[in-house]
Amino acid sequence: MGSSGKGLNIQFTEKALTFIKTRRLTNPTVLVNLGFRSGGESSGGCSGGGGGGGCGEGESGTCIPYANVVMVDGESPGAEFVKVDTQAGVPVYMAKAAFDTAKRSGNPLFITLKGLVMKKLSLEGLDLAPLADQKSQKGTGYH
Repeated sequence: MGSSGKGLNIQFTEKALTFIKTRRLTNPTVLVNLGFRSGGESSGGCSGGGGGGGCGEGESGTCIPYANVVMVDGESPGAEFVKVDTQAGVPVYMAKAAFDTAKRSGNPLFITLKGLVMKKLSLEGLDLAPLADQKSQKGTGYH
């Protein structure tokens, strides 16, 4: 696990904080992981999933990165995550590639609540387009 992410501004909306509180977790923690899904004409070339999946080299199709936001109860993620302390007191652990992208952009990030019935946390303000470009050029996987 990387050191605390200084200079990265992550804020929670009131609805997101209320949702977290209703879960009655002892030590709520938010994990932001990366996944990739196919966005091209071919069905091959990309495998999604929480583990990051990957677009294979030489395969056609476009891989579109997305942020997968989950809430856990005090679990400590692996070394590929960077901890970001928030003013709300809920720590956020971001996948290293997502953290680096957010740091470069300098934009504030917002943890929001999506869905009417099946509510889930979502991350807004993170432009993952540079990761899509890197993915198509290198063919490497991110976590």
